[in-house]
Amino acid sequence: MNKSQMSLDPLAGESCHSISVMLITDIFGVGEATEQLTASMGSQATVHIIDPYSGLRNHFASEQTAYSAFIERCGHEDYYALAKAAFEQLEPDVVIGFSAGGNACWRLAADPKAQGKVFCCFYPTRIHQYLTVEPVTKTQVVFPEYEPGFDVAEVSDIISQLHCVEQQHMPYKHGFMNQASSAYDETGLQLGMGTILKIMGLSVFKVSFQND
Repeated sequence: MNKSQMSLDPLAGESCHSISVMLITDIFGVGEATEQLTASMGSQATVHIIDPYSGLRNHFASEQTAYSAFIERCGHEDYYALAKAAFEQLEPDVVIGFSAGGNACWRLAADPKAQGKVFCCFYPTRIHQYLTVEPVTKTQVVFPEYEPGFDVAEVSDIISQLHCVEQQHMPYKHGFMNQASSAYDETGLQLGMGTILKIMGLSVFKVSFQND
């Protein structure tokens, strides 16, 4: 049994033409970043958040604290299993993952049921462990400027041979899309959101980032 449970309530407005988006969070789980991303997609997207903590919002003091909680309460394999179960249940049009969630997103892109869907993997920390994975549908991988666990250029070169995969290299540190990360960058967040909207082909979505 997984240590976590799915949180499947849609967090964005619904409409008869709503596109289903499954967002797999990083180790911080639900927070300001997921709220902003969801709000930015507007009423045309129904967003389902998959996180390691069953929807419980945490306030971790550091990334190390968050990682320790992630490993203790979920772990990478259970998180992938959680995301896979949600993917099979929801059958989303678009899957977006960040960091640990990006790993799950990358692996799901090779699932036979992924045909015709769109995947976007932001700075997946363990992609180097899954280089035999071959996505069967349009998949975007967004790399940061550096990853401590692997050589970005080397991995980039390997996956460049996969015909369904496109890449983007951002001049920001791992975690730049999340305000909870010490690597957060506001410009990086806006550029990253632009990447999401572009791969979805939904430029009609409203992108709005406001500081309270």
